[in-house]
Amino acid sequence: MTSTPPIAKVYDPKAWGARCDECVLQGSIPVAPHLVTGAEAIIVGESPGTTDVEKNTPFAGRSSMILEAALTAANKPRTTLSLTNATVCRPADNDLKAAVRKVRAHNERAKETNRERKRENKQRRRLGQPLLDLEKMKPTPQDCCRPRLLRELGMHDNVIAMGKVPNTVLTGSVAGAQTIRGSMQDLTLDMPDGGRKTFKYLATLPPWQVLQQGRWKGPFVHDVMKAFRFFRGQLRWETPATVYHPRAHQLEQILFGDGIEISVSL
Repeated sequence: MTSTPPIAKVYDPKAWGARCDECVLQGSIPVAPHLVTGAEAIIVGESPGTTDVEKNTPFAGRSSMILEAALTAANKPRTTLSLTNATVCRPADNDLKAAVRKVRAHNERAKETNRERKRENKQRRRLGQPLLDLEKMKPTPQDCCRPRLLRELGMHDNVIAMGKVPNTVLTGSVAGAQTIRGSMQDLTLDMPDGGRKTFKYLATLPPWQVLQQGRWKGPFVHDVMKAFRFFRGQLRWETPATVYHPRAHQLEQILFGDGIEISVSL
């Protein structure tokens, strides 16, 4: 089992496996995660904000009030849980999407350049000439931070992903936050040490979105409370039976029957 590096006064994500030397955010100040030994769950945000950088702790800004309210409703003191982000560095302009777009634009140009160079290299091979080097693809900040994030997750059994970004990093889904919120699963991940681990996992909205769009506060709080019931095995969810091409009497039962849960596929 891989040993866990201590959280030093000057936090070094590379010690946890982050590929900082390849990252477009290289040189930024990383925000240390708040890791609690034996924590019931780890909460994963998107990326640090300005206040997070100033205080060197995740979820320290105005949106932390939203998180605190949800944890209070779930009777879970913040100090007893682990907190981290999908990326631990804040872009200079606080625009992570712009940094990702920059990487993707470079990679698209590199793909086109490499297609041309591969065609030319075929000719060079025939002529015995030196081959042209291919352009290297750049990883996104999320790609660079993923090994570090997985190592932090490995200390826990339960995960709450807050936002599209951490959900995409961990599950590969590109669905929006409003689509994924409240979704639960047993999520199996390949870990940096070569093993695999299964987590109880719930995705919800990012606190900043709840702060900006107040109508989501109730669903957000509900999701967090549901997460801890899920972690404790207190949810009584059963996958409904699926009826393909239902007959008339089956539709009548579904529409006007005694509350039987049936998923219909027409």
